[in-house]
Amino acid sequence: MHPHQDTRREDGAPRIRPRTVWDSIAGREWRIWAADCRNVPGARSRECLIVDCGTTVRRIWAPPDDWATLSDSELLALVDGPRDR
Repeated sequence: MHPHQDTRREDGAPRIRPRTVWDSIAGREWRIWAADCRNVPGARSRECLIVDCGTTVRRIWAPPDDWATLSDSELLALVDGPRDR
């Protein structure tokens, strides 16, 4: 089992555990996890990534399917990417 995989979701897909990524430039630790958005009013997709550093929370609406296998620097690029994702 991949180290970031946990139990299965209702639809049978693997549930991904949150990732913690240190941003040395900004001096922040980001916690990143996938969220089911099917019941969220105004959601742009069925699922998004939640990115939280304690003082800031962001949603990434179109993350790559393999986000859990991305390197820390690749995840930070998603965090710092365009806000309309």
